[in-house]
Amino acid sequence: MAADVPGGSPLRGVIAVVGRILVRADSAAWPLNGLHWARPGRSAWRLGRRQLVTGLAAATALVDPRLVAGESAPDPHDLASAVLDAVNAFRITQDREPLTLSPGLQAAAQAHADDMARNDFVAHTSSDGTSAVERIRRYYPYNTWLGENVAAGFTNAAAVVAGWQASPRHREGLLMVEFRAAGVGVAVSEQSRYRWFWTCDLGGEQDGV
Repeated sequence: MAADVPGGSPLRGVIAVVGRILVRADSAAWPLNGLHWARPGRSAWRLGRRQLVTGLAAATALVDPRLVAGESAPDPHDLASAVLDAVNAFRITQDREPLTLSPGLQAAAQAHADDMARNDFVAHTSSDGTSAVERIRRYYPYNTWLGENVAAGFTNAAAVVAGWQASPRHREGLLMVEFRAAGVGVAVSEQSRYRWFWTCDLGGEQDGV
């Protein structure tokens, strides 16, 4: 379960190698739940308990001006494309190749964003107990590098990508040279605590080419 950050939004990030899975789900800038990891053949990630809490003003949620003005909220699908564009723009500034859009990763990311919004939680494990690796591989069945960043509360693409950039672990995931493809899911629930839910899944195979 995501911990609250005063004035900010929850972030979670993981890096995984399928087959020999070592998953990191921590950030030096946010409350940590320790290290998520799984041995090959196991369906669930284990959780080591640690708590680190520091502030990160740069990752504070930003509000879309259209929401303040009472205009219609942007379409989640448009926001998903904007997130991938922002991630690629960031990668290019760091001498990384841009990521291609992956239909499989897109489906996995959207399924998880919808799940978080529908059930009002922020985590990598799905509401039915499915791990991120299991979930992603349902849609993207490649034995390759996998990664996932999730967030909630941010109301525009620039804000959520800036939050990931400002968090060392999330930044590391966005810039990994092993990743060649990505998919982004965005969901909105007016009845939830954070309203906006974001998932960015990354992988080493380009299934959309």
